[in-house]
Amino acid sequence: MPHLLINGLSVGSGGGFTVVKELARHLELARTDWSITLLLTSGRPLHDQLASDLSGSNIRISHAPKSTAKRLGRLWFESRQLSRVLDVLHVDMVLQPTGTLVAKTGRPTLIHIGDPWPYLPVRDLWYDPLLATARRMSHGKALKLCDAVSFTSGFLRKVVCEHFNIPLKGDVFYNGLPDTWRTSPTSDVLPLSSRKLELLSVSQVSPYKGQRLVVMALASLIKRRGLESVVYRVVGHCDRKNRADLESLATKLGVSDRVKIEGRLDQKLLEDAYRTARCFTLPSVCESFGIPAIEAMSFGVPVVVANAAAIPEVCADAALLSTPGDVNDLSEKIAKAMLNDALAADLIAKGHANVTRFNWLTTADQMAARLESII
Repeated sequence: MPHLLINGLSVGSGGGFTVVKELARHLELARTDWSITLLLTSGRPLHDQLASDLSGSNIRISHAPKSTAKRLGRLWFESRQLSRVLDVLHVDMVLQPTGTLVAKTGRPTLIHIGDPWPYLPVRDLWYDPLLATARRMSHGKALKLCDAVSFTSGFLRKVVCEHFNIPLKGDVFYNGLPDTWRTSPTSDVLPLSSRKLELLSVSQVSPYKGQRLVVMALASLIKRRGLESVVYRVVGHCDRKNRADLESLATKLGVSDRVKIEGRLDQKLLEDAYRTARCFTLPSVCESFGIPAIEAMSFGVPVVVANAAAIPEVCADAALLSTPGDVNDLSEKIAKAMLNDALAADLIAKGHANVTRFNWLTTADQMAARLESII
């Protein structure tokens, strides 16, 4: 029985959490004869949540010391201790789902790169340029040490390979949708007339994700006929600083009563948010895939996204594309999606067709085949 270890030590909030959870869950389904272990940090709340979400599966959880919650502690553990752990657990192959590899593991290893941030000009804090350089260096080292590499989109593969001046290499394994989320015919979608006048974003809150741009657009949207009562729901991890910045901006623009910053929601509440939204927007300029956009499509929500990074590749013709950073264009596109019922219906139909391209089980089967080829 092949034994796969998924190294989840670098998993943080945001899309990486979802990717690791769904890959683990669906690799188990794709290869029922495999033994799968997920390596997490002991006592780290987010990792405890990940372990809890997988509690109904046969995936075993192995814990590294609490010191691995910090970058330096994690690097030391992965360079000095990980090989020993693999020996003790009798691991045959390793998946590095965050695209890093600090040392040879002694086992066939696949790195899966899903982070375009180090390669795009999106910097918020003074130390971000240093952090971006460090991440690029870690990717470069991992590319030399690994036995196989994969990416979450063709866009990201092109960006990384061009940066390191190497021919296009590796596989593209798209993200997918949870099996429990419907991809039903458009006739089963909640009618637009019965939905709340809500504009929804689902993403970790950060300047480059574009929530500030939506708040700015909201100030003009509420002046339009038919959109006077529109509310903007901001769903996703939001730290104190970004919350304060959004709230301050909303107050300055006179829309503080229209902006609802809700943080992370549990599965049921998140599904309800998608189901009742009149429009979904993701004006992010840094996405390796953009899972929330196809999640919204699966619930029959018209989607407006930025024409940037991997988003056009993933959304195809099923979303309205706005000019990155252009608040006026974003406002126009959102207004069209919310006021033009014929256009909204067309987006909903195209969205349901588009999401059929993305299936976690298909992705897991492709990744498992690649792992088998290197073992």
